[in-house]
Amino acid sequence: MEKKCKICGKKLQGNQRKYCSNSCKCKGYHEENKERNNLLNMNSYYRQTIKGYIRKLKLVKLSGGGCANCGYKKNLYSLNFHYKDASQKKFNLDARNISNRSWESVLEEYNKCVLLCSNCHGEIHNPEMDMDKIEEKIEESYGKIKILPPKTKKKIKKRCKECGVEITNKAILCKKCRYIKSRKVDRPSYKKLINEIEETNCYAVSKKYEVSSKTIKKWIKYYEKYEDVK
Repeated sequence: MEKKCKICGKKLQGNQRKYCSNSCKCKGYHEENKERNNLLNMNSYYRQTIKGYIRKLKLVKLSGGGCANCGYKKNLYSLNFHYKDASQKKFNLDARNISNRSWESVLEEYNKCVLLCSNCHGEIHNPEMDMDKIEEKIEESYGKIKILPPKTKKKIKKRCKECGVEITNKAILCKKCRYIKSRKVDRPSYKKLINEIEETNCYAVSKKYEVSSKTIKKWIKYYEKYEDVK
Protein backbone atom coordinates (compact mmCIF):
# COMPACT_ATOMS: atom_id res chain seq x y z
CA MET A 1 0.00 0.00 0.00
CA GLU A 2 1.37 3.44 -1.02
CA LYS A 3 2.05 5.80 1.85
CA LYS A 4 0.90 9.39 1.33
CA CYS A 5 1.68 12.69 3.05
CA LYS A 6 -0.86 13.52 5.79
CA ILE A 7 -1.04 17.18 4.73
CA CYS A 8 -0.86 17.38 0.91
CA GLY A 9 -1.49 13.73 -0.05
CA LYS A 10 1.69 13.33 -2.16
CA LYS A 11 3.39 9.94 -2.41
CA LEU A 12 6.11 9.44 0.23
CA GLN A 13 9.60 8.50 -0.93
CA GLY A 14 12.62 6.87 0.76
CA ASN A 15 12.62 7.21 4.55
CA GLN A 16 9.62 9.56 4.66
CA ARG A 17 6.97 8.21 7.06
CA LYS A 18 4.31 10.92 7.61
CA TYR A 19 5.24 14.06 5.67
CA CYS A 20 6.76 14.74 2.24
CA SER A 21 8.62 17.95 3.21
CA ASN A 22 9.59 20.19 6.12
CA SER A 23 6.77 22.64 5.33
CA CYS A 24 4.18 19.82 5.59
CA LYS A 25 5.85 18.63 8.80
CA CYS A 26 5.51 22.13 10.35
CA LYS A 27 1.87 22.37 9.26
CA GLY A 28 1.15 18.93 10.71
CA TYR A 29 2.78 19.80 14.04
CA HIS A 30 0.81 23.07 14.19
CA GLU A 31 -2.51 21.29 13.53
CA GLU A 32 -1.79 18.56 16.12
CA ASN A 33 -0.85 21.04 18.84
CA LYS A 34 -3.17 23.91 17.92
CA GLU A 35 -5.88 23.20 20.49
CA ARG A 36 -3.36 22.34 23.22
CA ASN A 37 -1.34 25.54 22.58
CA ASN A 38 -4.45 27.73 22.61
CA LEU A 39 -5.46 26.38 26.01
CA LEU A 40 -1.97 26.68 27.57
CA ASN A 41 -0.84 30.01 26.11
CA MET A 42 -2.41 32.83 28.13
CA ASN A 43 -1.52 35.47 25.51
CA SER A 44 -2.97 33.64 22.51
CA TYR A 45 -5.78 35.30 20.53
CA TYR A 46 -8.13 32.46 21.47
CA ARG A 47 -7.53 32.91 25.24
CA GLN A 48 -7.79 36.70 25.03
CA THR A 49 -11.11 36.45 23.17
CA ILE A 50 -12.59 34.05 25.75
CA LYS A 51 -11.31 36.29 28.56
CA GLY A 52 -13.03 39.27 26.94
CA TYR A 53 -16.34 37.36 26.65
CA ILE A 54 -16.20 36.32 30.33
CA ARG A 55 -15.48 39.86 31.54
CA LYS A 56 -18.13 41.49 29.34
CA LEU A 57 -20.70 38.93 30.52
CA LYS A 58 -19.88 39.83 34.15
CA LEU A 59 -20.36 43.55 33.41
CA VAL A 60 -23.66 42.87 31.61
CA LYS A 61 -24.94 40.86 34.60
CA LEU A 62 -23.88 43.69 36.94
CA SER A 63 -26.01 46.05 34.80
CA GLY A 64 -29.11 43.87 35.11
CA GLY A 65 -28.52 41.59 32.11
CA GLY A 66 -30.02 43.80 29.39
CA CYS A 67 -30.50 47.22 27.83
CA ALA A 68 -31.36 49.91 30.42
CA ASN A 69 -33.73 51.55 27.93
CA CYS A 70 -35.72 48.76 26.22
CA GLY A 71 -34.64 45.60 28.12
CA TYR A 72 -33.03 43.83 25.13
CA LYS A 73 -30.83 40.90 26.27
CA LYS A 74 -30.64 38.43 23.37
CA ASN A 75 -27.14 38.94 21.92
CA LEU A 76 -23.98 39.89 23.84
CA TYR A 77 -22.42 41.59 20.80
CA SER A 78 -25.44 43.92 20.45
CA LEU A 79 -25.04 45.26 23.99
CA ASN A 80 -22.80 48.33 24.33
CA PHE A 81 -21.58 50.57 27.14
CA HIS A 82 -22.63 54.22 26.71
CA TYR A 83 -20.80 56.92 28.69
CA LYS A 84 -23.07 59.22 30.68
CA ASP A 85 -20.45 61.97 30.36
CA ALA A 86 -18.09 61.55 27.40
CA SER A 87 -15.55 64.00 28.87
CA GLN A 88 -14.74 61.51 31.66
CA LYS A 89 -13.90 58.66 29.25
CA LYS A 90 -10.34 57.30 29.46
CA PHE A 91 -10.79 54.43 26.98
CA ASN A 92 -13.59 52.59 25.17
CA LEU A 93 -15.07 49.54 26.81
CA ASP A 94 -14.60 47.35 23.74
CA ALA A 95 -13.55 43.69 23.59
CA ARG A 96 -9.80 44.43 23.41
CA ASN A 97 -9.70 46.85 26.35
CA ILE A 98 -11.99 44.70 28.50
CA SER A 99 -9.69 41.71 27.91
CA ASN A 100 -6.24 43.35 28.13
CA ARG A 101 -6.63 46.02 30.83
CA SER A 102 -6.68 45.41 34.58
CA TRP A 103 -10.06 44.49 36.07
CA GLU A 104 -9.89 47.51 38.42
CA SER A 105 -9.48 50.00 35.53
CA VAL A 106 -12.30 48.26 33.60
CA LEU A 107 -14.65 48.55 36.62
CA GLU A 108 -13.69 52.20 37.01
CA GLU A 109 -14.78 52.92 33.44
CA TYR A 110 -17.87 50.71 33.80
CA ASN A 111 -19.17 52.89 36.66
CA LYS A 112 -19.27 55.85 34.23
CA CYS A 113 -21.46 53.95 31.75
CA VAL A 114 -24.97 52.67 31.17
CA LEU A 115 -25.71 49.45 29.25
CA LEU A 116 -27.64 49.97 26.00
CA CYS A 117 -28.45 47.85 22.96
CA SER A 118 -27.12 48.87 19.52
CA ASN A 119 -30.44 50.45 18.48
CA CYS A 120 -30.86 52.59 21.60
CA HIS A 121 -27.17 53.51 21.51
CA GLY A 122 -27.50 54.68 17.89
CA GLU A 123 -30.61 56.75 18.67
CA ILE A 124 -28.82 58.60 21.49
CA HIS A 125 -25.78 59.43 19.35
CA ASN A 126 -27.79 60.32 16.20
CA PRO A 127 -31.08 61.98 17.27
CA GLU A 128 -31.24 63.94 13.98
CA MET A 129 -31.78 60.66 12.07
CA ASP A 130 -35.20 60.08 13.65
CA MET A 131 -37.62 58.87 10.93
CA ASP A 132 -40.11 61.71 11.55
CA LYS A 133 -37.44 64.43 11.62
CA ILE A 134 -35.37 63.18 8.71
CA GLU A 135 -38.29 63.41 6.26
CA GLU A 136 -38.87 67.07 7.21
CA LYS A 137 -35.15 67.77 6.91
CA ILE A 138 -35.02 66.24 3.41
CA GLU A 139 -38.05 68.23 2.28
CA GLU A 140 -36.58 71.49 3.60
CA SER A 141 -33.15 70.98 2.03
CA TYR A 142 -34.48 69.51 -1.22
CA GLY A 143 -36.52 72.63 -1.90
CA LYS A 144 -33.39 74.78 -1.73
CA ILE A 145 -31.41 72.61 -4.16
CA LYS A 146 -31.73 73.63 -7.80
CA ILE A 147 -32.18 70.57 -9.99
CA LEU A 148 -30.10 71.19 -13.09
CA PRO A 149 -30.43 69.17 -16.30
CA PRO A 150 -27.72 66.56 -16.83
CA LYS A 151 -24.63 67.84 -18.61
CA THR A 152 -24.11 66.48 -22.09
CA LYS A 153 -20.63 66.33 -23.52
CA LYS A 154 -20.30 67.68 -27.03
CA LYS A 155 -18.58 65.24 -29.33
CA ILE A 156 -15.81 67.10 -31.12
CA LYS A 157 -14.89 65.56 -34.46
CA LYS A 158 -11.14 65.34 -34.89
CA ARG A 159 -9.71 65.47 -38.40
CA CYS A 160 -6.38 64.55 -40.00
CA LYS A 161 -3.98 67.50 -40.27
CA GLU A 162 -2.90 66.53 -43.79
CA CYS A 163 -6.04 65.38 -45.64
CA GLY A 164 -8.92 66.37 -43.31
CA VAL A 165 -10.38 62.85 -42.96
CA GLU A 166 -12.22 62.18 -39.65
CA ILE A 167 -10.01 60.27 -37.18
CA THR A 168 -10.11 59.04 -33.55
CA ASN A 169 -9.40 61.43 -30.64
CA LYS A 170 -6.01 59.88 -29.85
CA ALA A 171 -4.72 59.92 -33.45
CA ILE A 172 -2.96 62.86 -35.13
CA LEU A 173 -2.95 61.64 -38.74
CA CYS A 174 -5.10 59.17 -40.68
CA LYS A 175 -3.70 55.75 -41.58
CA LYS A 176 -2.86 56.75 -45.16
CA CYS A 177 -1.08 59.98 -44.19
CA ARG A 178 0.81 58.17 -41.44
CA TYR A 179 2.04 55.67 -44.04
CA ILE A 180 3.11 58.45 -46.42
CA LYS A 181 4.94 60.35 -43.62
CA SER A 182 6.85 57.19 -42.64
CA ARG A 183 8.46 56.95 -46.10
CA LYS A 184 12.22 57.50 -46.15
CA VAL A 185 12.30 58.63 -49.81
CA ASP A 186 9.98 61.17 -51.46
CA ARG A 187 8.13 59.39 -54.25
CA PRO A 188 7.23 60.99 -57.58
CA SER A 189 3.64 60.88 -58.82
CA TYR A 190 2.41 57.85 -60.74
CA LYS A 191 2.44 59.62 -64.13
CA LYS A 192 5.92 61.04 -63.59
CA LEU A 193 7.26 57.64 -62.52
CA ILE A 194 5.80 55.86 -65.57
CA ASN A 195 7.12 58.55 -67.93
CA GLU A 196 10.64 58.31 -66.47
CA ILE A 197 10.64 54.50 -66.86
CA GLU A 198 9.45 54.78 -70.46
CA GLU A 199 12.13 57.36 -71.26
CA THR A 200 14.97 55.38 -69.67
CA ASN A 201 14.47 52.11 -67.75
CA CYS A 202 13.60 50.83 -64.27
CA TYR A 203 17.25 50.48 -63.21
CA ALA A 204 18.08 54.10 -64.14
CA VAL A 205 15.04 55.41 -62.25
CA SER A 206 16.01 53.38 -59.17
CA LYS A 207 19.49 54.92 -59.20
CA LYS A 208 17.98 58.40 -59.51
CA TYR A 209 15.88 57.95 -56.33
CA GLU A 210 18.59 55.88 -54.57
CA VAL A 211 16.42 52.79 -54.16
CA SER A 212 16.41 49.29 -55.65
CA SER A 213 14.57 48.23 -58.81
CA LYS A 214 12.35 46.07 -56.63
CA THR A 215 11.23 49.18 -54.71
CA ILE A 216 10.28 50.96 -57.96
CA LYS A 217 8.06 47.99 -58.90
CA LYS A 218 6.44 48.13 -55.43
CA TRP A 219 5.66 51.83 -55.92
CA ILE A 220 3.92 51.08 -59.22
CA LYS A 221 1.89 48.26 -57.59
CA TYR A 222 0.86 50.58 -54.76
CA TYR A 223 -0.31 53.29 -57.21
CA GLU A 224 -2.29 50.73 -59.25
CA LYS A 225 -3.92 49.28 -56.15
CA TYR A 226 -5.02 52.66 -54.67
CA GLU A 227 -6.51 54.51 -57.60
CA ASP A 228 -7.29 57.60 -55.51
CA VAL A 229 -3.52 58.17 -55.10
CA LYS A 230 -2.92 58.32 -58.86
